[in-house]
Amino acid sequence: MKITDCHVHAYNPSDLLKIKSMVNTGYFENINMLSITAYSNEYLTNNILSLAMKLLCPSKVYSFGGLYYKDKGPGDSSYFLPHTKRLMSMGFDGMKMIESKPNVRKRLSIGLDDASYDDFYDYLSKNKIPLLMHVNDPEDFWHKDRAPSFAFQYGFFYGDGTFLSKEEMYDEIFHILNKFSINIIFAHFYFMSEDINRTLKILDTYKNVYFDITPGTEMYKDFSNNKDWKDFFIKYAHRILFGTDNFQDEWRIKPDTVKRFMETSDTFSGFDMNLRGLDLERECLNKIFNDNFKKLVGDAPKAVNIELFKEEFEIVRKLAESSSYRDLILNQLIEIKEIINNNTIYRV
Repeated sequence: MKITDCHVHAYNPSDLLKIKSMVNTGYFENINMLSITAYSNEYLTNNILSLAMKLLCPSKVYSFGGLYYKDKGPGDSSYFLPHTKRLMSMGFDGMKMIESKPNVRKRLSIGLDDASYDDFYDYLSKNKIPLLMHVNDPEDFWHKDRAPSFAFQYGFFYGDGTFLSKEEMYDEIFHILNKFSINIIFAHFYFMSEDINRTLKILDTYKNVYFDITPGTEMYKDFSNNKDWKDFFIKYAHRILFGTDNFQDEWRIKPDTVKRFMETSDTFSGFDMNLRGLDLERECLNKIFNDNFKKLVGDAPKAVNIELFKEEFEIVRKLAESSSYRDLILNQLIEIKEIINNNTIYRV
């Protein structure tokens, strides 16, 4: 069965060869690299990393690009549209937004439905360019007595009164959905797994909306505990995409767990929880594992425009000059060039 992983990240140059090794095992038909340039300027090289994977694994890698921002807030919003057009010309297959993860949304200080994004959304909508969007986080992250310890450690606790509520975050996204017809994929099942009725209403109302099943492990507990989710997955198999968010040394654990959950009726331990599989038919699995992504994005990844790609190194270098992560970014650019020059037919 062919598998396309719609949700993979490279965070630094050392990740590139790890991901290449994963791809070369043949486990995945394709993978999709997602850029998180908006998370902070620590990740300014993420667009370059994502396209570098295309050069390392020709024909196997799709890439979704991200917007650039200043260290402490939005960049010039008039840059969003021309920059997006440039990314598409450079070889990206879609766009990624992590801007609506609560800690990032707080830092950027403008709503995702702000008018400064309108030209960007309109361009995606009119040109059928897919957008994969991380919106919100698990409900427990807003509750001090329920949030896991790592939420406090990494700044993912949102219950101190300085963050938008989960519903306020959703409201911004629904304003976008009501205004634009973007082919939009919500990461981690839109963090909606606790409410099957609301999830049904969203997919019935917005025909261009898709969910990926990238763990957020809490959603697999919810799927296991409510037998109605199986009927949901059967009905909406054409609107769900496979993803893992994973490439570590033990990278097989997460995709194997997701596959077992989808393919079997096993009761088993996965993601440190007791899970009960959905046992979906092969027709549904083919759609979720591969076909839905290809119908949205295309049967083959776009080729990289090498000249524009080379120019992007200089663009990022200039952006890094005013960033608090200047030295980190400049060193990463050097490392990426060395990896490409030593492991591909290309020279940058």
